[in-house]
Amino acid sequence: MADIDDMQKTNETFKRKLKGLAELSDYSTGKLGIYEDATYISWTYFQGLQRRFYGESIDSLLIFLETVLEDYYIFYNMIIFFIMLDKENNNDDKNRLNESVIEQLMQLQSENEKFIQKLYQGLLALRFQYESTDEKRIRIAGLMQKVYDLSIIYQR
Repeated sequence: MADIDDMQKTNETFKRKLKGLAELSDYSTGKLGIYEDATYISWTYFQGLQRRFYGESIDSLLIFLETVLEDYYIFYNMIIFFIMLDKENNNDDKNRLNESVIEQLMQLQSENEKFIQKLYQGLLALRFQYESTDEKRIRIAGLMQKVYDLSIIYQR
């Protein structure tokens, strides 16, 4: 069954890892970087120097985002799975989840709907930054498609 405490911890981990990407749409400048297994927005000035100092590149960023977003995709689908499973068992009390667990799952789902929109906007900003690089733009578009797919998985 659903281990809601573990799911909430996992949710916080994804929020930490993807915080910079989610916030990227709120800033007009700044590049996305990775530090301590999480995204961040680098300084407006000396971006290149800072990224070189930390050994970052768009390639390492895209690999990180592809990996984390794939895991996030699985996690979000798990939330939806438990919600849908409970709805299917609506008339079967012995197989239904605890009401408190369902409420927490619905809260996680609602919270992640908003987060997914921020991720999409962040990827849009990232794609704009690398518009002149076809390969990077195509990889970012693939990430955008994955995040878009998440936004339409579960419609209330």
